[in-house]
Amino acid sequence: MKRSRPVTLRSRLVRDLSLLVIGFGLLAVVVMAVGTRWAARSLAEVIMGQALAVTESRLDGFFDGVEEHLAVIERQCTSGVLAVDPTDPADADPETALARGELDRIAILAPIIEASAAISSIIVADDRGREHLLMRMPEQWQSRLLAVDEWPEARLRTWSADAGTSVDAAATGTVAREVIDYDPRRRPWFRGAMEVAPGRRHWTEPYRFFSTGRLGMTVAVRHDDGASGGPARVVASDVLLDDITEFARTLGVGERGVAAILTADGRLVGLPGLPEFDDPAARDAAYLTRPEDLDLDLIVDAVAVRRVHAPDARATFRFTSGGEAWWGASEPYRLRSGLVLRIAVLVPEENLLGPLVGLRPAIA
Repeated sequence: MKRSRPVTLRSRLVRDLSLLVIGFGLLAVVVMAVGTRWAARSLAEVIMGQALAVTESRLDGFFDGVEEHLAVIERQCTSGVLAVDPTDPADADPETALARGELDRIAILAPIIEASAAISSIIVADDRGREHLLMRMPEQWQSRLLAVDEWPEARLRTWSADAGTSVDAAATGTVAREVIDYDPRRRPWFRGAMEVAPGRRHWTEPYRFFSTGRLGMTVAVRHDDGASGGPARVVASDVLLDDITEFARTLGVGERGVAAILTADGRLVGLPGLPEFDDPAARDAAYLTRPEDLDLDLIVDAVAVRRVHAPDARATFRFTSGGEAWWGASEPYRLRSGLVLRIAVLVPEENLLGPLVGLRPAIA
């Protein structure tokens, strides 16, 4: 019978030492893997938090800029130069007085619109149903003057954008009269401003504008001329969702990160900078939809993970889309009027963490 080979002290030491080295090696790999994963998550949360803070700060600049221009209009309103008076009793020719007042207001309002890329139109209206709207359009300017309780028709003045916004250009524009089913006192911006204290800003929820049919938001403020017993007057500025989207497309983090702006209940008002939204028709179809209804894999995957694993109002989460790891973060954004929107940021992990992404395989 063949005798077994005796285990020498040396071979036993080699075996035990090998097991010890392997054990410590596995432990080191596990510790390093867990440590780098924790470090990656901590770093991602810090970077995403900073991205949200920068996005919020830039949004402040966008919306505050609109409100600052509204404050300029409000001061003009307080001085009385923007009063929408259909006729001047002292004027022998009411039509001349009407045109003169309209052109005087255009001279004040047009430079304010031109100074802000975010403002598409300005409205001055009062509780007697009088309104003057000045609107910048792609190919032309348009001014609408009406007095619902006094005239049967609105007065529309149109002139070419190439002619500029001077009073001379407006004076040579085409004037038409049209019966329209419109009363400024029924519009959401007027009613909202009348429901809050004079001087307090009111932002509307997104809605469809009467004149153009396009979607946007309006900020309005009420001024009461209590000293003279005059009408309550509201001045307002319109902002298109297209302009909010153009701004949102500049908010991405890094080369491929994107940002979106949503209503408090999760409907899109500022679309992310994805190629799918380069087409204006695609943008129009996407406004005020929920991200999960857009059939875009990146957004669908982000919403699914956030809903299950990060349902809090402020949340940072990791998800996979198209075989690639991404990080997402969102938080509420409150305008000074109290209206709440939501900011969402999505960034590829490789773009976010750089060399740290490949550290765990290298350690292994």
